[in-house]
Formats: sequence, C-alpha cells, structure tokens
Amino acid sequence: MNKKVIVKGALMFGLLGLLSTTAVADDKANAAGLCYQISGGTFSRFGGTIQNTSTSSELNVQCPVVRDNPGGAFVFNSIAFDVFDRHSSLNVSCSMCNEVAVSNGLTTNCGSPAQSSGDSLGVQKVFVPSNPTNLGGEQYSYASCSVPRQESGVNSHVARIWYNE
Repeated sequence: MNKKVIVKGALMFGLLGLLSTTAVADDKANAAGLCYQISGGTFSRFGGTIQNTSTSSELNVQCPVVRDNPGGAFVFNSIAFDVFDRHSSLNVSCSMCNEVAVSNGLTTNCGSPAQSSGDSLGVQKVFVPSNPTNLGGEQYSYASCSVPRQESGVNSHVARIWYNE
C-alpha cells in the first residue's frame, strides 16, 4: 500500500474526529454588560455588570445570549444567573427566552424566572426552575431581567448568564 494514501487517510480520520467533538455540550457565560434597557429604572454599567441606580423604579433589561446550537433545546437545570441582590424586599428576577420566526411574525416563549433569595452582599447564583420551550428551527435566545431599585444607597446588579448546551 502506498504510504501517502495511509498518511492522508489517517489525517482525514483525525480531522473528522476533531470536527465531531465541536458539538459537545459545554458551559458558557455571557457578561451582563451586553444587556440593554427595555423600561423603567436607571440603567448603568459597573465592572462588566449592569445595575439599577434609580431610587424609585425597577429596571427591566434584555440580554443577548450567543449560542453554538440555536436550534437545540436547553438542558434541564442548565441556566443560571449571577446576581447581586441589595434590596431588602425586592428580588432580582431573570428568565431565559426563545424567539423564532413564524409565517405571521414572531413567537416568543420564556421559561420560569430565576429569583434571588433576598438581600445579600455577595453574588448569588440563581437557577432557572424551568427552561423556555424549544421552538424549533434556528431560534434566537435572550435573557430578560428585572432589577430592583436602589435601597439605602446600594444597587442591585446582574453580573453573568450561565448556560449549558
């Protein structure tokens, strides 16, 4: 057998092996600094996070989520948010959403919200209790969060969005 054919065959199988591992599920994190204001509050960025500096209203933001597999479903218990909840009675609340084009426009589905568990100085990792429904096709995913108003001069933040696909 020709040595060139054997070497070329080995290289081809090696390349195929590398390509086949690119679809393996892995953890990803998106910085909340990519989020943008939808309504309410006073939007501000701090150290790669987003925060609400308003003393009178909650801030609602949406955050792009960059996915490797936009047609796939999220794995159960695979979505979490890192938040700083600095309000004594209001929680940070975030949901993951999917959106897809349909013949008469767009359809959107959001999973149940993850909520912080009360006032805390440090970061809290809050998990989404139920994922958004997989809408099929090449869907666009994004996060939607509500951030409490400032209390006693301190601000609540959304820091990161974690997910596994």
